[in-house]
Amino acid sequence: MITAMEENLEAYLRTESRSFADRPLGDADLLAFAALIYAGFERFEAFRPGALGVPLGELQKHADLHEYIEHDYDPATMQGIVSAMVESPRFAPIELQRFRCIVDGERVMQFAAACFPIAPELVVIAYRGTDAKLVGWAESLNLSWQAEGPGEEEALRYYREALDAYPQAQFVLCGHSKGGAEAEHVGVFCENGLLSRITRVVSFDGPALTRCGGAMCPEFEGYDELIAARYAQLPFPIVRYITPAAVGLLMEAGDPHRHRYTECTADRPDHGAGAVRIVGGRIVVREPDPEGIAAGLVASRFLPNMSLSDRRFLCELAIAAFRRAGLPGNITDIPSIARAIVPLYLAAPLSEKRMMLSIARRFLSAQLQPRG
Repeated sequence: MITAMEENLEAYLRTESRSFADRPLGDADLLAFAALIYAGFERFEAFRPGALGVPLGELQKHADLHEYIEHDYDPATMQGIVSAMVESPRFAPIELQRFRCIVDGERVMQFAAACFPIAPELVVIAYRGTDAKLVGWAESLNLSWQAEGPGEEEALRYYREALDAYPQAQFVLCGHSKGGAEAEHVGVFCENGLLSRITRVVSFDGPALTRCGGAMCPEFEGYDELIAARYAQLPFPIVRYITPAAVGLLMEAGDPHRHRYTECTADRPDHGAGAVRIVGGRIVVREPDPEGIAAGLVASRFLPNMSLSDRRFLCELAIAAFRRAGLPGNITDIPSIARAIVPLYLAAPLSEKRMMLSIARRFLSAQLQPRG
């Protein structure tokens, strides 16, 4: 018997044995593809550009499963998910095709995506979120001051190329965290003539596309309204699932209550795909938690009071702190990152010290704003 704590993605993969012909593609399946794309396929020859597709059931022919996930944040959870997909009668026949991975320090871009044909007329594209590379975290932070990040540009290019590779297919786009934002970016910003090939976009705790413009940041004047207008014109749904970690509310400048809030099987708020609760093959949603929403919206209260140069400076400071705190082990260790900022502050020239203190005051002011 599966307990409540085991009603997660791995449990779904191990218990759902029907084919996609017998049980159509659902959001729990998309969560699985969004998790799988984090595996380090780029390290193996079988997934190089131009390579043939690899059925998921044959992944072990090319490397031991632990080699795919040895650099993941949570290798034990990923090992369970990958091994369950390899052994699953539902997923084993599905091929991983057109895998692409780009890590470009000069452009500050970390990108990966793959196609998973479910049937000749239906293809899933999964985009990878931020992995353990420093360049990925830099790219994610830079989205606070860039209208379009290089990963978002690449995601759109990847989709356009997939249209030619699968001329008869419709597409479902998905991703977790930054990958969800990239999938959403493609759905919102692709040319109107290409929208008819998309049937659904699903983001799992991916930050919003809005940029929280304000009087201090006129460069983004009207940008959030443009996003809202594009949403209203789309002929397909964009679904945004928000985990208790509320990463998906970062940059949110619209109505946070329109999203789907997931339950978590972990004993603490968890951003990971493996902790999303799934029952009966469906992602379990709950009523939005006002406290969780308020905590997740701190960036949308904070950023409008920052100029574009302030945002860039804050990103540079954060990346320097990440580097000093160590990667990848301490990337989510907030106390370690906070301690790393102290020597950076002490070594900074007076003008940067003043900027750091000013940013800190505005951040605290945003945190202390009434919530509700």
